[in-house]
Amino acid sequence: MRYVIDPVSVNLRGTESLVKWLLSIGFALFSHFSISQPDFVPAVIQDEVTTLKNLPFPDHPEDFIAAVRCSVLTSSDRLTPVRLSPMQCTSGNKTVPNIEETVLKHIKSKLSISPAYLNGEKIRVLLKFTVTFEKSNGKKHISIVQNYAIDSLPATEYLGPQRIAPPRKGFERERGSCRTCPSDIPILALSRVNSLGQVTGVDILTEGLSTPCLDGITKWAKFQRYIPALHQGKYVDSITADVFRKKLYASYYYSCH
Repeated sequence: MRYVIDPVSVNLRGTESLVKWLLSIGFALFSHFSISQPDFVPAVIQDEVTTLKNLPFPDHPEDFIAAVRCSVLTSSDRLTPVRLSPMQCTSGNKTVPNIEETVLKHIKSKLSISPAYLNGEKIRVLLKFTVTFEKSNGKKHISIVQNYAIDSLPATEYLGPQRIAPPRKGFERERGSCRTCPSDIPILALSRVNSLGQVTGVDILTEGLSTPCLDGITKWAKFQRYIPALHQGKYVDSITADVFRKKLYASYYYSCH
């Protein structure tokens, strides 16, 4: 059966039917699009004041700024007591040696994290945060932000992207292949994450790597999914950093083989 619509003589009843049909199609398409969009709730550090309370400040005579970047794998069913979770801290600061060890020891007994959600279900994520020590004109200050402060977003005003951890079963299938990568150096990769939690690009900053090594790590990074960065109540594009080291796994370093 073929329907022909005469734009001049079409009656009111036919017009109403057509409008209703078009509206029903539009609503169905809109509903499908809306349902297909992920519903994110990021993991959040609870009570930052308590977390930093009594954290020892480095004994250094001159003014300095030292950032310690940490990551922790959260729990999917409760507030995460960090002392029971994989956690890693690192700092390239040479002015204050071993500052990352001080932070790690203190944070593991203080930090609690609310669980993350994806489409209403609790999930495990890799939460990254930065603890900064600053001494200026003799005044001491410690702050914590829930990101790595490596992109253009204001560090104090957003939650960084959180990599969604795969189920424990089959985890090895998602590790990158780096049989030809050097085992004596960490490999730094930056991933661009869009507002839907998808990786849109990968930049590997470590030089001198073979093509198979680069391809393996890039493949792993592009396969990952994230809870996207949250800025002023909106999910936004961002950048996140990962460090790989051959045959080693922790919450900050990723093994690949």
